[in-house]
Amino acid sequence: AEESQAIAVIGPLSSTAFRACLPLAEEYRLPLLTPAATEKGLAALSPYAFRNALTYENQVENLARFCTQRLNLTRFGILYERTPYGEGMRDAFSLIAPRFGISVVVEQGYDLEDKSYTEECVVFRKLGLDGIFIPGHQPTLSELAAQLVYYGIVAELVGGNGWNAESVTRMGLRYVEGAIFCDAIFSKSRRPEVQSFIIKFRSRAGVEPTYLAAHAYDAFGIIASVLDGGANSRVELAEGLLSVRDYPGIIGPTRFDAEGEAHKPLIILTIQENEIVEFGAGLGGW
Repeated sequence: AEESQAIAVIGPLSSTAFRACLPLAEEYRLPLLTPAATEKGLAALSPYAFRNALTYENQVENLARFCTQRLNLTRFGILYERTPYGEGMRDAFSLIAPRFGISVVVEQGYDLEDKSYTEECVVFRKLGLDGIFIPGHQPTLSELAAQLVYYGIVAELVGGNGWNAESVTRMGLRYVEGAIFCDAIFSKSRRPEVQSFIIKFRSRAGVEPTYLAAHAYDAFGIIASVLDGGANSRVELAEGLLSVRDYPGIIGPTRFDAEGEAHKPLIILTIQENEIVEFGAGLGGW
């Protein structure tokens, strides 16, 4: 922070480290832009705190908007894994989804070591739900989906980025067909700029880029755009970040709100013929 040439920091990555660095950021008026920390409310803690990350809130905003505007789903239950991820997504959905006209009728949690979900399925079967929000990961997702079908529950399965894994289709088979979920980046994206980024990243790193890589790449581009716009100091950069509107990022057009939180459209994905595809591939677009 004392280095006069350092005008901003992309990071830290963890919420704990980000929070710990905030006193120094304020002392040196040094903007911190994290591409990964997900703790609720982090960006609001300081005028030098900014976040461009795949937060629970950003995922739920995109999913709730899509479910109501595109699919007309308004009556939901939440079936979440008892982990920080599952509970964080549950809390975000319970808070944000009603703003889009969704009623959350029931919330049920499960432990990762569970193999039977009879109790949860019996409860959900009685409620006439349009959709079930299941923030979780494999192998539980495919097991849950199969048992929901076994108990005759007909509802749209909706989830977060934990669903974007080939093991979901490989193990879930017909039980996960048509599920709706989101992510920040998709290796088979139809957007040319995304494919260009993936090819360049793969050639340099030798691996596929993750959502973290995409957010870090966009974070650098956002800072560069503010500097190109005339910011000459750390304070001017912090002020300029709050004015960012529709930055053309790899993930999508990005803007910052008054608290320093980035908002952007995420990729809506579904499972079609046992393959993860962008929603709209043969389905009419979104």
